[in-house]
Amino acid sequence: EETVVVRLRSRQENTGVFDQYKYWHIEHDTLENGYYEMTRSLYEFARAKKSYRDLMLCRRSPDSYEVAPVSCGHHLTEEQQQIFSEIITSKDYYLLWGPPGTGKTSVMLREIAHHFIQHENDRVLFLAYTNRAVDEICEALYTLDPIPSFIRIGSRYSTSKKFVPHLLENQIKDISTRKELRGKLSKEQVYVGTVASVVGKVSLFELVNFDIAIVDEASQILEPSLIGLLSRVGKFVLIGDHLQLPAVVQQDDSFTRVEDEQLTDIGFQSLSSSLFERMYTTALKNNWDQAVGQLTHQGRMHIDIMSFVNDHFYKQQLKPIRGIERLVAPSFFKSSEEILERITYVPSEVDLESESIKVNENEAKQVYYVCKDILEKCKQHGVAITKSTIGVITPYRAQIAAIRQKLRIELGAVVDMITIDTVERYQGGARGFIIMSCCMNYSFQMKALVSLSDGGVDRKLNVAITRSREQFVLIGNRAILEQNELYKELIKRAALIEA
Repeated sequence: EETVVVRLRSRQENTGVFDQYKYWHIEHDTLENGYYEMTRSLYEFARAKKSYRDLMLCRRSPDSYEVAPVSCGHHLTEEQQQIFSEIITSKDYYLLWGPPGTGKTSVMLREIAHHFIQHENDRVLFLAYTNRAVDEICEALYTLDPIPSFIRIGSRYSTSKKFVPHLLENQIKDISTRKELRGKLSKEQVYVGTVASVVGKVSLFELVNFDIAIVDEASQILEPSLIGLLSRVGKFVLIGDHLQLPAVVQQDDSFTRVEDEQLTDIGFQSLSSSLFERMYTTALKNNWDQAVGQLTHQGRMHIDIMSFVNDHFYKQQLKPIRGIERLVAPSFFKSSEEILERITYVPSEVDLESESIKVNENEAKQVYYVCKDILEKCKQHGVAITKSTIGVITPYRAQIAAIRQKLRIELGAVVDMITIDTVERYQGGARGFIIMSCCMNYSFQMKALVSLSDGGVDRKLNVAITRSREQFVLIGNRAILEQNELYKELIKRAALIEA
């Protein structure tokens, strides 16, 4: 709260300049690298073989294949086993749609990795959009027996400490010759990194050939970021959910909408859409069943939460995995006969007193009351508090700070066990209890709260609700929230709680 640490991108040898001035003004910085890499990726695509270009533009269908049942060393559901076999035996690519809680990372990606590493002896490149997702991939690799050797492409500042020893810089720090470097890189079978970090290491592809690329969070990655990179691998698997958060695009729809008929005819509707979404929807339209699969059985959300999600986001396609008792239990607390309302609404007043419209102290107080109630019930029923127990989602960093300060004052050190973050930072994660502080002080703020897909699905609300295993708590001003029909329906379905 009293200091700011600045890490300079360019090292300064002359530190005397910092002693000359007492005050400094920190301005926004812009990196050209992202645009440069996407332009280079488009060039890679343009010079690739025509057969590859036609495949990626969906001008030709992916090659057909005979689905051969592939045994798996671990228990999979019947649906997961079928899709697993299809992925292993597919030829050009496979597109896996994995709604929340269906095990696309924790189960499917893990088993795909295990198979290609243990049985195919292929060199595998794992990619994701965020470093958090890359850490989850590394965590999945750590569950394999034996834990495979792998190289993590990236920076130590954005890598979990647990996986820092796997960073490329640490793996090659004792190497002094080009021959040794080639030998080390060619020996490694598994590479992991964000798309941005791997695209920034194009020289890697001059030294190493990859048999398969597996891309998690593919629905958050724009076309130019992937379409050139994938021309350098044998085949690829894209795993995503286009009904969850899309790629981050700053431009307005008027700048990203595609008008050219030749492009719209082959599936290009918007430049803000991901490669995964275009190829998946086109494959469904063309009945290319050999290249697409959908997971429909989830083991995360209680069925009462899943019911709302099914009604408004997934068209009744989600089903609970059989045999998981807590998904249908009347209460999270086994020693209690009290029924736990799985979706609840806590009304709150607008806050016109704060200096920022992005802060609502009233909601911060309500978050505290809800957290206090959950913590007391957990203590009463002997439930341990872990970092996966409570999560708070709110749209603004200023509100994150206000909530954290309130919880620290009232709850002390236990606040460190509660994750407070934006919905964008939550994708891929889950908590037992999710509390959403909407922080709506003015009606115009609803526009930033909502993110609609081309099909009219509110992707932000979808992600927020589906992070919860046991209970979802909505906090916000009723008059403002009910201006949106979906939030109005959510409040109607929820149990009213006066915190």
